Amino acid sequence: MLRTAFTSTRDQLPSETISWLVGHTVGEIECELIVHTLAYHNGSRTHTARVLGISIRTLRNKIREYEDLGIAVSAPWNALS
Repeated sequence: MLRTAFTSTRDQLPSETISWLVGHTVGEIECELIVHTLAYHNGSRTHTARVLGISIRTLRNKIREYEDLGIAVSAPWNALS
């Protein structure tokens, strides 16, 4: 069943998205997904974790890891004021 879901999703992705995925590590793709999802949700860790299906603790650990690598991560919207 999972294979069928993946196949139908893959068939719907633009070819440039597929081209970008090929040649990148899972870690790189995971980082991009987390960083862009955080930006989409205005830095909301709660919404981002829920959408990605991971715990807030896991998300925080990933954010800390990315920040240690020098990757810019969206701050929560309420922390900006």
